[in-house]
Formats: sequence, C-alpha cells, structure tokens
Amino acid sequence: MKTMLCLYIDRCKAYSSLPSICTLKPDPTDSCCQIPDCGTYTPITGNNFTGTIPPNKFNLVPIGTHTVFYGSRQNHNALQDNCLFKNKVYKQGASWNDGCNNVCTCLNGPKGLYRCISKCPAYPQLPSYCKKNMVPGQCCPVISCDIPGFGTMDPDSQLVPTPLPTNIDSLPTLAPISLVQIIQINPNPSQNTTSGIPGGGYPIKPNQITGISSKLT
Repeated sequence: MKTMLCLYIDRCKAYSSLPSICTLKPDPTDSCCQIPDCGTYTPITGNNFTGTIPPNKFNLVPIGTHTVFYGSRQNHNALQDNCLFKNKVYKQGASWNDGCNNVCTCLNGPKGLYRCISKCPAYPQLPSYCKKNMVPGQCCPVISCDIPGFGTMDPDSQLVPTPLPTNIDSLPTLAPISLVQIIQINPNPSQNTTSGIPGGGYPIKPNQITGISSKLT
C-alpha cells in the first residue's frame, strides 16, 4: 500500500527566549494566536515590524519567532509506528536536525506524526543597542542586547534536538488546536542581568502547549 503524507503549517508564530518582562496576550487580529506584551517596552518581531528604527528609540525588545509545521502519513500501518521525514524513518520520540533549517520530533509514532520548528529564530532589524554575530560552526547568529533601563538580554541562539519519551502512553494528551507559542530551547535559559528584575527566559509550562489537531492523521 502506498504511503500518503499530509502537511499542516501552523499559522501562529512561536516565540523562544521570551524575556521575563514579557507575557503573551491574545492577538487582536487572530483569535487563535497570541502576541508578546512587554508592558512599557515595545516588542518587535520579524512579522510585526518593518522599516528603519529611529536612533532615539530605546524601549524596543526584539523577540525571535519560529515557524512550526506538522506532517503525518495517512497509512498508519505502513512504517510500524515510526515517522517518515524526507525518506528517512525516525522512531517514536526521536528528535533530529533538518540541516540548519528545522528541528523535528516524532510526536506520535503510531500515527507517523512529527513536528518541525525552524532552528533559527527570525528577528526584525535590531535597535542600536543590540548586536548580531555569527559563530563558526553554528547555524544561527548570536544576538545580544543591552536594553536601557532593563539590562542585558542574551536570547538562546538556536533550537537543539530534544527527544521525547519512547513510550507513547507517557506523552501528554494532545489538545484539539495547535498553538506551540512558547518553546524552551534548553534546560538552562539565558539570564537577563539587571537590578530588581529576575532574569531568564520564559519557561514552558504544560498548560501553555496545546498540541495539534486530532484531525491531522
């Protein structure tokens, strides 16, 4: 039997290394998605800011965004509880690099369901108090900002493969709609150093991930 594949692209952007001064709020233009709210600071992302930044603008917080897509096979019995990606087979819970493009994970082997998230966060034009540097041997540039009145912000530069449990019964129940809005890059998020403001990224919590649509099979 021929194995058929289907693909679903999440219309909502995902955010990594969300600063401690920021939270997510409903997107007024799309009720399915959320956008950053940083109080008196103005968050800028790759999809909401264009043009030239005025040199006297000092309250901008650049936040990296990621695209997310899912894939699955329609013939669930074709590969014996494994995921198929670019003609390669991955076991339940496996996580892998798709070159420098994405980090993918086999979420549900029995359904052949996998999720891929862009490896590098996308940033808009950076304000003058931020720097971007390439590191030899690394896929993504390193961003560092010294935000006036806030302090140093060193967001993690790229996603790394993170395996899931190999036992499908130990995975969390997937909710009906996919909104992976906050993603944790590693167990030790970068720290924001400034007096009186706790540092670090915005840690992921189970109730902040809604999974994927049960109709995606």
